[in-house]
Amino acid sequence: MGGVLGADNIDVLLDFEVLRAAGAIVGSGGLIAADDSTCIVDLTRSLIAFCQYESCGKCFPCRMGMSHLLEVLERLCRLEGTPEDLALMQNIGVNMQAGSLCGHGQLGFNPVSSALRYFGPEFDTHINDHSCPTGTCLDSRYSPAASRR
Repeated sequence: MGGVLGADNIDVLLDFEVLRAAGAIVGSGGLIAADDSTCIVDLTRSLIAFCQYESCGKCFPCRMGMSHLLEVLERLCRLEGTPEDLALMQNIGVNMQAGSLCGHGQLGFNPVSSALRYFGPEFDTHINDHSCPTGTCLDSRYSPAASRR
């Protein structure tokens, strides 16, 4: 749940303070490298799905915040998002950071906030043009029927 950084940060040091300044954290020390055929909105959805799965569920801000973030990101991946969804995710993130009992919930918004910081135009394309630059989000797993499975 460390964060999503752009190609401009390829040389960033894997250091606590340097990563924090870039909008990420060390987390568990894992790295995911993605090329420009990867949809950042879909990657962010995958990261939040993992964070939701890993949540213990004991505190409301984390449990519900992760669920709501995932719902919004799935909507964006179905190309059904609205401009209000960006503000909604920011609001959810603020509440998670302020109200969660542990670091998992407090930092769980990092993938979304850093993805928006470095890849905002890709989110805008999903919302305003109802298209995915990579074509990834046309995948059938984002259909309304698939989301009910």
